[in-house]
Amino acid sequence: MNWRIPLSAGMAAILASCAVPLPPVSVTRTHLGTQIVTVRIDSQVTNASAPAESLTYTAALANAMGRKGFTPPAMGDPVTWVAKAEATRSNLGGTIALKLRVRLLDAKQMQVWDGTATTTARVNSPAAQPGLAAEKLADALFADFPGESGRTITIP
Repeated sequence: MNWRIPLSAGMAAILASCAVPLPPVSVTRTHLGTQIVTVRIDSQVTNASAPAESLTYTAALANAMGRKGFTPPAMGDPVTWVAKAEATRSNLGGTIALKLRVRLLDAKQMQVWDGTATTTARVNSPAAQPGLAAEKLADALFADFPGESGRTITIP
């Protein structure tokens, strides 16, 4: 019976050692203060290591925006707002520079919100992997949405 406590403590130690430390993210946002709820996401990844990376960023954005109350338009409904997303990965020697920019446009293509999140990670580190990077950047970008316009913050 005493095995449960050491086993649980041991499992907790093993799981804690698997946590991936992710570098902080720098975020800048500008906006007009317009309320936005229903959004279609259009994304593109430049310098991607694989075509599926674009889907990874789209899913990360959908998750982050969904947690903030955004919903995709219902089938057949007119699109009122569009999120135009662009992600870039640049190899700077031993470091990968990651950037995610999202612009929210109204039906007339007028920009009402713009946000950019950037971070760096060492090549081949877990933090440079597309899935982790996409989630970290998208979550940071939509933290405290819409954010203070024109101010750059750091999200740990």
